[in-house]
Amino acid sequence: MSEVLSLNAQLRAHGLEHALLLIGDSDEGKTSGPNVAQVVRFLSQKSIPGAVYDGAEIGVEREATVAALIAYFPDEEFVATSRDGQLVPGEHLETLIDLLDESFNVETVSNEYSSTLTGPFGVGGTSGSTLTIAPAQTPRTAIQQLLSIGGRYAMDSGQALIYPAPGHVVDMADLDESNYGDVFITLVRTGARRSVMVGTAEDMDYLVALHLLPTATPSLPFGAQDGAPSAAQAVQDILLKGPQVAYSEEIGFQYTLDQSGFAGTDPTTIPSPAEFEVWAAMRSLVDASSTLIASAPEDFLARATEALDVPLSLSSAIRDFELTGGPAKTSGRAGVLPTTEIAELPTSKVDDIAEAIGTLLLPLEGPKAKQPSLLKRLGLTTAFTLIKAFLFTAASAVFLSDAVGIMSMSGEETDSWARAISGFVGLIFLYSGVSNFRNRNAGATARELLAQAARDGVYEYETAGKANHGPSNYGPSSGEGTPGLIKF
Repeated sequence: MSEVLSLNAQLRAHGLEHALLLIGDSDEGKTSGPNVAQVVRFLSQKSIPGAVYDGAEIGVEREATVAALIAYFPDEEFVATSRDGQLVPGEHLETLIDLLDESFNVETVSNEYSSTLTGPFGVGGTSGSTLTIAPAQTPRTAIQQLLSIGGRYAMDSGQALIYPAPGHVVDMADLDESNYGDVFITLVRTGARRSVMVGTAEDMDYLVALHLLPTATPSLPFGAQDGAPSAAQAVQDILLKGPQVAYSEEIGFQYTLDQSGFAGTDPTTIPSPAEFEVWAAMRSLVDASSTLIASAPEDFLARATEALDVPLSLSSAIRDFELTGGPAKTSGRAGVLPTTEIAELPTSKVDDIAEAIGTLLLPLEGPKAKQPSLLKRLGLTTAFTLIKAFLFTAASAVFLSDAVGIMSMSGEETDSWARAISGFVGLIFLYSGVSNFRNRNAGATARELLAQAARDGVYEYETAGKANHGPSNYGPSSGEGTPGLIKF
């Protein structure tokens, strides 16, 4: 089956690479940048072949009102321009960016499309939605991801379905270390763009992304050709298709997949699918890319996850996300996974609660999971918290009394240096005592989040031997007779 080539792989035949210009206001929340027609006119006046998108339609940076794809000569970074249909170097890329800034009184950022849409990013302001499917025996990953941004999650078939609040996406850099080879799949629905991104917690960015993009506006009006199109028109036609498949810099966006690995690399250095699970998922997605790109927008995400061998029991949830951009309401609908909500919490509380969730749930994640220490587990209990707080407070009182001269620990008058040291030690004990209450509060919040999941029918938190990894009435299925299952 043929595959869709990366944008640079297509441009290399002309000796070019691409740049994505994000053009818009630099102040967050403002949208005073130019529109598509203005940027098209600007590029046309400079004879630059390009493809211009409305920023909201492809879900780029929140402040960028327009995104423009252009080509440049990589050696000296001169922009490719058209002269009688032939490609010649124009202005330097940095000079073009400065001219855009001056013309529209905005800030322009130049980036590779691959790094823009394979890394963590704000999705289309407040309107874009994402769904991440992550391997999980417990909701630990989902809860820890959502504490700082809010959202919903579901559990089924050894997977967590994470729905961040609109405008957010799971940050690969924030994921805890996972078993080598675990595959994280993120679906993006923003504006007229649909994307599937595949990665692993081993890396900062998603490794590969497949995009279904809206129609772009060309910057140059090439007419019909009797024979082959000119070089400039051929390049503009490539840009108008857009970067349908993109690779992160971690594996090299300029390479394409073949039977041995990445073309141009040493195949012996590439792990086999049996050793590296995400590699097999990437291969499956790219192998099916030409068929997936030809899908109707309302079928793209469902068919892509089918190619990635996502469990069939998740198909209804994926279809609901594809149609609405969020999890379905479960009331009165058989076959739809129940979800539970997590409200965004103050940043000062997130780390403590995330650690408490890890302490509570890591023992349930199998023999290979990192086991928290006994002291960490005891630190979440009320009795242990009170005992430690009493001991730390008492020690703090003794040292601070010595520091202010109320009571000398040695029975003799202490000098100023000894008092200063006693004061410092006393403050440390006082902080430790207060921290115990903070840990206890974090533990209480963590238990309430798990109790909420149980009330919503998402996860039953019991013991390591009796943990229920998802709602029993929505478990894995072969597909036959599953209520509400949507077959692709």
